[in-house]
Amino acid sequence: MAAGIVTLFVAATSTLIQRKQMSHERLWLQREYTTNIVQMAMDDPVYAQCWGPRVTPPDMDERLFYYVNMMLTVWSYAWEQRQIGDQQVRAYIRASFESEVSREYWRIFGAWRSHSRRRRERAFYQMIADEYRRAVESGPPSRSYEPPMNLATPLDPKSSRAKRRRSKSSGWPRQP
Repeated sequence: MAAGIVTLFVAATSTLIQRKQMSHERLWLQREYTTNIVQMAMDDPVYAQCWGPRVTPPDMDERLFYYVNMMLTVWSYAWEQRQIGDQQVRAYIRASFESEVSREYWRIFGAWRSHSRRRRERAFYQMIADEYRRAVESGPPSRSYEPPMNLATPLDPKSSRAKRRRSKSSGWPRQP
């Protein structure tokens, strides 16, 4: 009888561990898919128009907002997995909010990001909201927006930069 109870306990524990691992893997896979499609828009801004209206003010390069989004996603994932702690997250965010780009991103998307379904993710974004509020109260950012230095725009098909990107791309979407 005791052996049966121990076996049942071990089987139940194993099932719970596997369930948590599968949930973690699904979340990681979803984030990887998201990162891949955001990376496509960063590599070739023509894809950014598929996301709908511009995500940045008209004079700011959208790729910078995509990059801030990816930074937050990486920090969120590391924090949720307990690879970094609250103080480290807050230090990263304080440094990030020294930039006008990060502040502008959070001003526009902070409320939206804070409405996560998952409690732990909401707690993460609350830390960011707190640091944003402190940053704004402390005065203007120390680093203003810096427009790209190159004259050839990424959307100019004749630019050497655009040609290099096309030659390095995976070919998706495939051209006939």
